[in-house]
Amino acid sequence: LLLNRMSGSERAFASKLAEYRRSSASAGQGSIGSSRSSDLISGSASLGARSRPRISSLTHGSGGSGSSLNMFSARLEDQLVEPVDFEQYVTLCPENIAEYPLHDIRMEIGKLDASSPAIPGALHLNSLEKHVADCIKQYQKPQVILKRTHAHLSPQFSDTRLRIDRTLSSLSQLEYDESSQQVTPSASPARPLSSAFLQMSESELDPRLEGFFKTIKKPFKTIVAKLRSNRLTDLCRYPEYANLFILESPNWGIDRTLRDESSENVSYVSIRCLKYHIELNVEPFFFSLFLYDADSRKKLSETFHFDMNSGEIREMACAKTKYVDQSTLIREAILSISNPCEAMYLVIRVEKVLQSGDLDSVCEPYMKIDKSGKNLDKMRVSSAFWCDVLGAYRMPFAWTAINLMDVINGNQAPVSSIPPEDSLDTSSISSSESPDARSRRGSASAWGKDGGSSRLGKERVRPSLFKDDESLTSKLRNFNTLTICFKSFFKQDFERLTDDDVGLLLAEFRRNSSVFKKYKYIELALDLEVKPVIPPLFDYYSPDLYLKNLRSETASVSKLLLEFPSAPVMRAHSSFINLLYVYPKYLNLSSKQGSARNILVKTRFVEGVKNSACIFLRSVFGKSSESEMKVVAFTHVNYHQKTPCFYEEIKIRIPANLNQSHHLLFEFYHVTCNANKRDCNDVESFVGATWLPLLDENNRLVNGEFNLPISGDKLPQDYYCVHPRVQLPSVKWLDGHKELFSVSIKAHSSVHTMDEYLDNFFKHYTELFHPKSLPANRSEALRFESLLKQAISDIPKASMDRLVKFLNVTLDKLLSLFVRTQTICEIPLVFGRNVFETLTAVVDMIHSADSCLDSFNRSQLLLAYVINRVDFSEFYSEDPNRAQVMYSPEISASVLKKKVHNEILVQLMAATGALRESAMRRCWFFLELIVKSLGQEVIKNESSGKDRFESFDDCLKGDLGSVATSVTQCIISGSSNDPKLTSYLNFYLAFFLSDLFSVCNRCWVMQFIKSYFQQMNRHISDCPDPVNALALKYDFLRIVCTHEHFVLLNLPFMDENATDICEMAGIRASVVSSCSQMSQVSSSTFSTDAAVQETLSPEFKQTHFLVGILISELSIVLSSGNSSLQKQLVSLFSQVSQFIDRDPRYAQPFVKNKVVAMFLPVIRILLLHKDVLAAPPTPYLDHRANDDVLENTKTKIAGIKSQKLSPEMTRLLLSLLLWILKNTDQESIVNWWLDLSESSLLKIVDLIRHAIAVFEYRGKHSINKESMKSEEMKQKIEGLVFGSIGARNEMMNRRKASGLNRSGSASGSLSRQRWDKNSSSTFELAEEENRLKFEANICAESTLICLDMLDLIFDVIFTGQLSPNLIRECLGSLNEVLARNQTSAVYVHALALQSAVVREFPQLILFEDWEICSEVCLRLLRVCCSPCTQVRMHSTANLYLIMRLSFDMSVSNTISRLKIQLIIALSSLVPLLDQGKAENLQKSLNSLVQYSFDDSDLEGTTFSAQIEDLGTNLQAILLDTIRMNEFDKDAEMHIDLMYRVANAYRSSIDLRLTWLKNMESSHLERECYSEAAMCLVHSAALIAEGLYNLNRDQNAPIGATAFEDISFNVLEESMLDYNPSDCYLSDKTISLDNIKRYLEKAAGCFQKSGLFEYSIRCLEHLIEIDRNSGDHMKLSDYHRQIQASYDEILSLEKSGKRCFCTYFRVGFFGHRFEEMNGCEFVYKEAVYTQLSVISSRLEEFFVSRFGRENLEMLKNSNTVDTSVLDPSKAYIQVTYVEPYLEYYEQEQRKTLCERNTNINQFVFNVPFTESGKAHAVELRDQWKKRIILTTEETFPYIKTRLLVIDRQETVLSPIEVATEDLSKKMEQFEQTLNVESGIDAKRLQLILQGCIGTQVNQGPTEIALTFLQDAQIGQWSVAHDSLRLLFKRFLRLCRRGLAENRTMIKADQVEYQAQLQRDFDKMRRIVDPLLVNPAAPSALAADTPTNETISF
Repeated sequence: LLLNRMSGSERAFASKLAEYRRSSASAGQGSIGSSRSSDLISGSASLGARSRPRISSLTHGSGGSGSSLNMFSARLEDQLVEPVDFEQYVTLCPENIAEYPLHDIRMEIGKLDASSPAIPGALHLNSLEKHVADCIKQYQKPQVILKRTHAHLSPQFSDTRLRIDRTLSSLSQLEYDESSQQVTPSASPARPLSSAFLQMSESELDPRLEGFFKTIKKPFKTIVAKLRSNRLTDLCRYPEYANLFILESPNWGIDRTLRDESSENVSYVSIRCLKYHIELNVEPFFFSLFLYDADSRKKLSETFHFDMNSGEIREMACAKTKYVDQSTLIREAILSISNPCEAMYLVIRVEKVLQSGDLDSVCEPYMKIDKSGKNLDKMRVSSAFWCDVLGAYRMPFAWTAINLMDVINGNQAPVSSIPPEDSLDTSSISSSESPDARSRRGSASAWGKDGGSSRLGKERVRPSLFKDDESLTSKLRNFNTLTICFKSFFKQDFERLTDDDVGLLLAEFRRNSSVFKKYKYIELALDLEVKPVIPPLFDYYSPDLYLKNLRSETASVSKLLLEFPSAPVMRAHSSFINLLYVYPKYLNLSSKQGSARNILVKTRFVEGVKNSACIFLRSVFGKSSESEMKVVAFTHVNYHQKTPCFYEEIKIRIPANLNQSHHLLFEFYHVTCNANKRDCNDVESFVGATWLPLLDENNRLVNGEFNLPISGDKLPQDYYCVHPRVQLPSVKWLDGHKELFSVSIKAHSSVHTMDEYLDNFFKHYTELFHPKSLPANRSEALRFESLLKQAISDIPKASMDRLVKFLNVTLDKLLSLFVRTQTICEIPLVFGRNVFETLTAVVDMIHSADSCLDSFNRSQLLLAYVINRVDFSEFYSEDPNRAQVMYSPEISASVLKKKVHNEILVQLMAATGALRESAMRRCWFFLELIVKSLGQEVIKNESSGKDRFESFDDCLKGDLGSVATSVTQCIISGSSNDPKLTSYLNFYLAFFLSDLFSVCNRCWVMQFIKSYFQQMNRHISDCPDPVNALALKYDFLRIVCTHEHFVLLNLPFMDENATDICEMAGIRASVVSSCSQMSQVSSSTFSTDAAVQETLSPEFKQTHFLVGILISELSIVLSSGNSSLQKQLVSLFSQVSQFIDRDPRYAQPFVKNKVVAMFLPVIRILLLHKDVLAAPPTPYLDHRANDDVLENTKTKIAGIKSQKLSPEMTRLLLSLLLWILKNTDQESIVNWWLDLSESSLLKIVDLIRHAIAVFEYRGKHSINKESMKSEEMKQKIEGLVFGSIGARNEMMNRRKASGLNRSGSASGSLSRQRWDKNSSSTFELAEEENRLKFEANICAESTLICLDMLDLIFDVIFTGQLSPNLIRECLGSLNEVLARNQTSAVYVHALALQSAVVREFPQLILFEDWEICSEVCLRLLRVCCSPCTQVRMHSTANLYLIMRLSFDMSVSNTISRLKIQLIIALSSLVPLLDQGKAENLQKSLNSLVQYSFDDSDLEGTTFSAQIEDLGTNLQAILLDTIRMNEFDKDAEMHIDLMYRVANAYRSSIDLRLTWLKNMESSHLERECYSEAAMCLVHSAALIAEGLYNLNRDQNAPIGATAFEDISFNVLEESMLDYNPSDCYLSDKTISLDNIKRYLEKAAGCFQKSGLFEYSIRCLEHLIEIDRNSGDHMKLSDYHRQIQASYDEILSLEKSGKRCFCTYFRVGFFGHRFEEMNGCEFVYKEAVYTQLSVISSRLEEFFVSRFGRENLEMLKNSNTVDTSVLDPSKAYIQVTYVEPYLEYYEQEQRKTLCERNTNINQFVFNVPFTESGKAHAVELRDQWKKRIILTTEETFPYIKTRLLVIDRQETVLSPIEVATEDLSKKMEQFEQTLNVESGIDAKRLQLILQGCIGTQVNQGPTEIALTFLQDAQIGQWSVAHDSLRLLFKRFLRLCRRGLAENRTMIKADQVEYQAQLQRDFDKMRRIVDPLLVNPAAPSALAADTPTNETISF
C-alpha cells in the first residue's frame, strides 16, 4: 500500500533501502570495538555472567515488581535491532526528506579579555624567557570554542528563561469565570443571595441565539464540519502545544552551559566616599581603607587611598607636587570578595601631615574642641607652617573599623560608634532603597529616628534584610545601598599600629565590646556609601591601573582593589598581572647613636647596572593626590620612636623581563621636626640602608617575610650582586650585621609561578625547544629524557594554589608533549604515558579542590579550559611567534606529532589498576578533549574541501567503541558499590555519545548506543534490584534524546502524500485492533509489554532507532509501578515534544505530521496502561471535601498502597497524547480509527474524557497550592542526591565549606535531580499572572484538541457502524467539558457540538438512557449560571432543544419525565449558587420561556404552557434557596432550611436523596462527621425502602426498619409518601450497591466522629449483605475494621480520655427572629466547646443581621418574661445542658456510648433563693430549679440542632441541693479510685484536698453541720436519712483515698499526708456524732464500723 502511493524516485529509494536492510541482516551485528578492548573488558568482572537471586518486589520507589523489570529488560535485549547506516541512508534519501546539516559545527574565535594590558614597555615575546612568553601568549590568545550550529535548539544548551518569555509573549489572554474556580466549598460567595432578588423583573432575560430555529434543521455533518473549521481558526489556539508545559517539565538539570566563573565565585561591593567633616578643619587629612578578616588576622584587599580634602586644604600639602593624576583622585573602590566571612571588617585609617609633638598633644585640639574659636587662628597658622615644611611626610592620626557583614545584616554599628558613657550618638547607617522594597521590609530608618546608635548593647539596629540561613554570598550580592556615617574615630596608638595589632583589637572587641570605652576618640565624621555591584564591571581601573570597560568619557570611574583571599581561590590567571606588595614591618635603631628618632623609610624599585649607577625605576604606585607612578615611596613617621612599627603598603609594578639585577632598596632617614627651622629642603638625615634581591638563587620571585641587616653608610657600587646577608667588608653594618629591619613581600604575578615543581617543569620544557639546550649524545639524551619525565611526574606535587593559577599554561604544555614524539640522537622521547598519568593526577587534584562544580560534578575550572582555552591546532604546527629551531648538524633530531583524540583513546584503553580507576573517575575531561579534537579535525577537513570524516578510519571506530564499552562496564560494576560515581559516569558517557553525533560517523554512534543498551539490559536482567540500573539507563536516554538533531537522527518520513500512519509509524493494524482482546486474555504486565513490542515493527525500530528504544522503555516503566522511574521517562517524553514544537525546522504542518507519526505507538501504550493513570480530579460541581473518608480509613487500617501515576505525571502523559493527536493528519486518524474495534475506540474516548477532566482551569487558588508544592519539591530535589542518606549532608557540607550557594551534584535518577540556575524552580521564573496565563492557555488548548478528536470520533461513527455505547461515551465527554471550569470559547464550542449530537440521537439521549439525560440537564443548568452572555445563550438554546425533542417524541406530548431531571439537577446546584449565579440562571430560565413563545412550529400545543410551568417551578426552587444563602454563616439555620426542603420532597426518592447528599456535604465541610454519617444512613434506609417497595432485590434489607439499631430516627424514612409510577431512577440509583456505598462511607464518618459503636453497626449490616456474595476479601476487610474499632474503644476508655459532644440550650426571643421567636433549641457542639465560644458565634452572626444596637445576649438561665422585653430588639439566651437519663435508662444503658447517644432529654439547673438572689450566703437558703428539656428527635441526627418540644421544671429544697452536690463529688471520687489503668496521684490529691481540707468553705463538714445538726433537735425526715447514709459512704471513700495516697506519696510529701490525716480525723470528730439517727439510737453501732473494723 505504501509503495503504491510513492512516486518513482521514492520507490527507487525504498528498493535501495530494502536491499540495504537485507544485506545488514545477513551480515549480522558487527563488533564495534577493536581488539585492544578485549583485554580491558576481560580484565574486569563480567557482571552479565554472574547469576544473582531475584526478588519479587522493588526495594526502591512506590511499588512494582523487580522480576517483571528483569524480564522486560531481557526481552528488550532481544528486541534491539541493528540501526540503519545513517550516512548511507541520508545519501540515498530523496530531496524532500530533511537532510542532516553538512556544516553543523564551527570554531568561534574571540578574545578572552578585550581589555587585557599589553606587554609592559616595548618588549617583544622573543626577548622574554620562554615560560614568561608562553604565559603572556596564553593571556593574549583568543578563545577557540567549538560551536554546534543548532545547539541552541537542544535543552542541553538552551536558556529556559528565554523559552518561557518567548512562549509567554505569544499566549492569548483568556477570560475565565473566576467565581467558578475549584475552591473549597466552605469559601463564602462574593455576593450572597438577598431578598432583593425576589423583586427581579421577569423581563430581564438573555438574547436568543440568532438563527437557532434554522440551525436545528441542518444536517449533522454540515454542522460538525463548520464547527471544526471555527475551532481551528479560534483566536486562543496555540500551535506549539507542547511548549505550554515548559513550566511543568523544564530542563531537569541537563543544562550544560558553562557558567561564568567570575560571576559565580566573586561578589563585588562598592565603597564610595561621600564626604567628611571635622570641626577644626585647618589642615589636610589623608584616608585609606582596606578589608580585613579578624578571625584569620589577614588583609583581604589591598589598601585604597582617597583624598577627601577640599581644594584649598589639599593645596596646603600638595603645593610642591608637580603633577596629580586623575586616577589618584578617585573616591570609589570596588572590593572583590571570594570567601566572605562573618568577621569581615572594613578598616579605615586617617593620617595627617607630620608635625612636632607626640600623638597625644597633636590630637588634643581635635578631642577637646574650643567652641569659642580663640585658638582657631593659631591652629591655622601652625598647620600652614607644618604643611609648608613637612608637607611630604605623614604621621598616624586615627582609625576605625566596621563589620561589613553585620552592617549589611543590620546587626552592628561601626566600632568607633561606641563612645564613653557621657557621649552623644556618634554614628548611623541608612538604607537607600526603593519605596516598594522599603514597604516590603517595613521600616525605612530602622536605626532610629535620629539615625544614631548610642552605647553598645543599647544601639538601635536595623532589622536584617535576609533570612538567617541565607548564604553570605547571597547577602553580599543582594543587599540594598547603605550609607554608613562615622561620627567618631579612635585616636591612633603608636604601640598598636600594625595590621596584626588591628586584628588583636577587633578580636578583643568581639569578645568584650566594652573594651573600647577606655580608648580616646576624635570627633571626625565620614560618610561612606556601600552597595553591591553586579558583574560585568564597567568604568573602572584594574589593580595594575589599566582603565577598563569605559562606556563614556564623562563616566564616573572607580578603582578595583586586588583581593587577598583568606583561602586559596580556584581561579586560573586569565590576564597579565605582575605586581609586588611591600610591607615594611619593624625597625630597631635603639642602638643607633644620634638623632635617629623620627624614622622615615624610603622604598625604591631598582635595576642594577654593572659597574655603573643603578637605575631607579618609575614603578611605584602613588597614593592619593599624587602621580600614578613614582620612583620612591615614603612610609609614615612615628614621632620620637627608635623602634617604630609600620602599616604601610607599597605597591610596585614589576617588569616581565625580571632578572637578577632587579631589587628593592630601603633607605632610612631621620626627619627633623623643628618648629624654628624654616628650610624644608634640609629636614632629612641619612641613617642607613639595605636591599632585597627580587629573584633568589633559583631564579624564582621572592615572597614572604624577610629580616635584613642595615648598612650605616651609603651602599657601594654593585652592592646588589650579593644578598645583604653576606657581610661585605667595605660596608659599615649597624649593630654588628644584625637583622634590624623586617619587611614582608607579597607577589601577585601571572608569569612567575613561585613554585619549584612548576618552575622545574617549565625549565625542562623550554630546553626541549631550545637548540642550545638539547643533548648532543645518547647518554645526555637519556638523562634529559629522565629529567623531563621526572619533572612531568612532579607537577602534582606543586602547591595547589600555584597549580590552579597556572593551570591553563601547564595543561597546554602537557598536551603539547602528549602528542609529540621527538627523536634526539636516535632516541625517541615519548612522553604519552607520563603525561597521561600526570594529567589524570592533576585533573583529580583540581576536581577534588574545586568547590565550583556543575550539576554533573565537573570542575568549572577544567571545563572552562577545555571549552574556551585549548586549541589543538597549536600542537600540530610550530608557533609562529617562536623563533625557528635550528638544530646543529651534529644533533640528529626529528619530531612526530599525533592526534590528541587518538592518543587519549590509546591511553584510556591501556590504563590499568589505580591509573584506570582514577582516569575513569574523571573521564569526562578526557572525553571532552576527544570531542573537541575530533571537532577541530572535522572543521579542518571541511575547510580543505575533503569529506568531513575522511580521516576517520575503522581503527578510530574501534577505539571509540572500546572506550564507550569500558565506561559502560565501569557504570555496571559501580552501580552497587558507588552509586554517586556511577551516576556521573553515566552522564559523562551520554554527553560524550551525544556530542559524537556532531563530530563523527553517526552510524558508529548508533552502534555505540545499541551496545550500551545491550550491556545495561543484560545487567538489569541479572540484577536483583534493577531500579537504579533502569534509572541510569533513562538518564542516559534523556541526554541522547535531547540532541538538537534527535528528530533527524530517527529519519522521520517526510512524504506528504503518505497517509497511512499505521504503516508509517510501524504499527500493525491487527495488533492495534485487538487492544481490548489482548488485555482481556492476560492481565499480566509482561503480556502487555509483549503486545507493545509487537506493535513496533522491526523496520520501525531499525529506522527510528532512538524513538523505538524510547517507546519500548515507556511500556516498561508504566508497567513497573515505580514512581521515580515513571517520572523520569514521562518527563523525558514531555521534554522531547517541547523541543520538537519549538524547533523552526519542523514548523510546517506536513513536516510536523510526519515527525509526530513516529510517536503514534505511544497511544497504544496509553490504551494498554490506562489503569496506571491517576484518577481524574473531581469537578467543582461534584467536589466534596471528604468524599474519600471511607477510602482513607480503609487505607489506614488495611495499609493499601497505590500503584498509580502521580497527578503531575498523568497530566504530562495526557498532554503527550493530545500533542500527538493534534499534530497528526486528521484524515489519517479517521482512517486508522475506522480499522479499530468498538472496544478500542471506547478506550480512546475514555482517554479523551480523562484528559478533559485533568485539564480543567482551577484558577489562582489551585495555582498557589501548586506553587507551594513546587517549592517544597524543589527543596526535596536539592536535598536528595543519589538516594543515599548521607549524600545530602555531604553536599550541604561542601556548600557550607565553600561559602557559596552553588548547584550540587546530579543524581542517577530524574526524581532526585538537582536544579541548576537555568532550570531552577520554574514557579520562581514567572510571576503569578504569567503562571495563570500559562495554565489558562494549557486548559483551553487541551480541551479544544479533545473537541477536535470527538469530531473525528463522530466521523468514524457515521462512516462506520453506529455504536450506542460510543455515542454515550462521546456525549459523556462533552458533558465533562461542561462540568469543568473552562474559558467561554471552549464552552461555546462544546455546547454547539452537544446541540448537534442531541439533535442527531434524541431517542438514545432522552429516553433510552436516563443517566445521560440527567447529566446533560445538570451540566446545562450549570453553564446557564455563567457570567458570559454568549455561553448562556448557547446553553439556554440547548436546554430548550432538549425540551422540544422530549415533547415531540413523547407519546403523551408532555415533558414530565424531563421535569424531574431538571428539578434534580437544580437541587444539586443549590449549594453552589451565589446571587450572581442565581441571577444569571433566572435570566436563562426567562429566555427559555421566551423560546417557547417564539417557536412557530409548536403553536396551538400545550408545549409553551408546560415550559412556562416548568420555568415557574424552577424559579420557585431558586427562590427557596435564597433563605439558605442568607443564613450561609448560620450553619444550623442553613441545615434546618435544607432539612425543610428535603422533607418537602418526601414523594420523590431521587430529590430527597439529592438533598440528603447536600446536607451531608454541608456537614462534612464543618467536620460534623456524625451528622454526615446519619445523612448517609438515612439515604441507605431510603433506598432500602424503595427496593422493598419495588421488589428489585431480594437480598436487600427489609426497608428502613432494618437500620433501627443504628438510630431510631431512620424510621421516618419508612413513612415516605412514595409513588413507584413516578420513579424514573435507574438501577444504579435504587440499588443494593448504593446501600453498601452509603453504609461504607457512614462507617468512615462514624470513625472520624469517635462513635465507633455506630461504625461497627454499619459494618455488621455490610457483612450481612455480603455474607452470601463470596467476596471474602471484602468481608475480611470489614472484620479488620471492626476489630480496629473495638481496639480504639478499649484504648480510649482505659485511658479515661473518651469524650462525647457538648450540648447547649439556645432560646430566641423577639419579633426579629420571625418564626424562631420564642423557640428553644438544643445545639450539639464539639467536645470541650465553651459557653463563650458558642455565644460569641451567635452574637457575631446576628449582629451582622440586626445590628449591635438591636441584639442583646441574656446572661442568666432564668425563665424569660417576654412581656418585659423590648419588642424592637432581639434576645438570645444560651445555657449549658447535660444529657438526662431516667433511672431505668441508666440501668439499661451500660456503656459510655449508650449513655451519650440516642438521647432526646437534657437537663440544666437554675439556682435561686427565696429573697430573689441567685446564690445564698448560707447553705440552708440555697434552692435550685431543675429543668428537663425534650427534643423533637434524638441525637445524633441529620441536624446539629433540635427543637425543644417539652419542658419540665422541678424545684429542689436546700437539703436536696446539698445531697446532690455531695453525690456528684462522691461520683468524681469513685471514678478516680476505680480507674483500671491506675490512680492518678495528682487528681486524687486534689479531690482529697477539696473533701477534707481545712480551708474548704461550704464543704462536706459545713453541709453536715447545717442539715444534720439541726435535725438532731428537730424533725428527722427521709431527706436527712438519705444525707446521713451518703455521708457514711463519703467517709469510707475518704478513708480509702487516704490509704491509696499513702502508698503513692514521695518522701517530700510525708508531712502533706500527715496533715490530710489530721484534717480527716478532725472531720470525723465533727461528723460522726451527727450521723446517728435520732429515731434509732442503736443504728450508729450497726451502721458505722469503728476504725479498727473497717476494711477495704
